[in-house]
Order: sequence, then structure tokens, then C-alpha cells
Amino acid sequence: QAARYWKSPSIILSESSPLESATRHLMSHRLASAVIEVCLVAASNFGGSTRGITFESDEDTVPDMQILPWESNLYQTYKSMNTGDSTNSIVVSASTSTNPESARKKCYDTAISCIDEMLSDPNSAHLADAMLGVVSTSLDEEFHHTLYKNLVANNNMDTLLRFSGSILKKWLHAESLKNNDAINAEVLW
Repeated sequence: QAARYWKSPSIILSESSPLESATRHLMSHRLASAVIEVCLVAASNFGGSTRGITFESDEDTVPDMQILPWESNLYQTYKSMNTGDSTNSIVVSASTSTNPESARKKCYDTAISCIDEMLSDPNSAHLADAMLGVVSTSLDEEFHHTLYKNLVANNNMDTLLRFSGSILKKWLHAESLKNNDAINAEVLW
């Protein structure tokens, strides 16, 4: 739920990013699929899409929802200029980029980094599968394309070929037209 409130690129791109904090916490508890959902929900604030993932239908917050201590710092709040009151203010450096595309890229890169980590550890194959399951339900084409390029760059063709559907087909078709030497997209397409 907190990721819906991270609407400022400077919050996502800050050194004390709630995205990084949430990702570390979720990964420490082996909640790998939740990492993908959090990253895609955060990315949706900057032009990404939550279409397809289960979180999209969860529009209403639960009344009197219990917030865990680690979660309270994840909600984007600000210090009131008039009163100086704040609950969970986040300090953001003035030099931090405020570019929405950079924030969306940070969300995607965070998710892909976690996927790479799970794919590289044979003992975490089930977590990688859970993450890829969430990815496969997402309709965020830009995220898929970014992930596909990363999988090719890291020679994870077997993982790439686990995906099916129109997003992969369109990407492979586009890659075949580019004559990309990294993959034989024409054969795959």
C-alpha cells in the first residue's frame, strides 16, 4: 500500500529511498514476489503500469489498518512549512533528480536486480519463479522490455523463453527487425 504514495521522483531517487528500504525488508523475509509488486506499483506513479498484477484491484485501504513499525517510515509525508510538524518526514537532497523517467527506471532496476540475485542463486530458484510469475501477469510493456534486455545481456535465454504472450512476441519481432546479434530473435519469434 505504501508504494502508492511514493509520487515524488526525489523520494524514490533519494539515498534513504523507501523503495530500497521496502525491498531490503521484503527480501530479508524471502517475500520475493512482493518485491516485484512493490516496484511495479511504485513505477506506476511515474508512468509505469500496474495493469495485470493482483495489487491493481486493491484500491481501498482497510479501515484501522495496523501498520508495522518498519512500514511506518515508508509512507511519503512532508514537513509542514507553517507549523514545522511532521510525522515521518523524509529528507531529500536538493541535488536529487526529479525526473519521473529516472524514478521509473530506478523502480524497474530495483526489481530486475532482485530477479538477477535470485536467478544467480540455485537455492533461490523457487523465489525467482515466484518473481517471474508476478512479472508474467504484469502488462507493463516497458518493464517487460527492460527485463528481456537484461535477461539477454546476462545470457538467461532459458528464463526469457519461460515467458509467453503478446508482449514477448512483439518484443522479439521488434528485435528481429533490428538484426540484434545478441539473440537470434527472428528464430525465437
